[in-house]
Amino acid sequence: MIHHKDLMDNMVLCFQETHLHIPPIDKESLSFNFAIAHSTHGILTCKNKKIIIKAIKTFYKNKTELTLINMYFQQPICLTNTYAAPFKKVSTIIQMIEEAKSQTSYTNCVFLVIVDFNIDIHYK
Repeated sequence: MIHHKDLMDNMVLCFQETHLHIPPIDKESLSFNFAIAHSTHGILTCKNKKIIIKAIKTFYKNKTELTLINMYFQQPICLTNTYAAPFKKVSTIIQMIEEAKSQTSYTNCVFLVIVDFNIDIHYK
């Protein structure tokens, strides 16, 4: 059985479309042992305080915002937290993810892609 505390010990939370101009205060996250890893206008990434951040880089391109976070928790992890405005081409988003992947701090890592694609699958 997975306990609530065990689950929270290993988590990274990714939010898109936050529209925050100032990072939120960490009062709520303190009870869960979380810290804000990175915040930009549209993206917020929170992490467990046990996770070590090695480097953070933010990319912007044509209403697409991507944050690459190189972290370490039992192994190297490279995470992209991405927001793409509605009707952006998937190929543009994938190119940005590939660019970020080429700039990771680790030569061998688990590469996680978290994306709010905003894709309407019925759009022609």
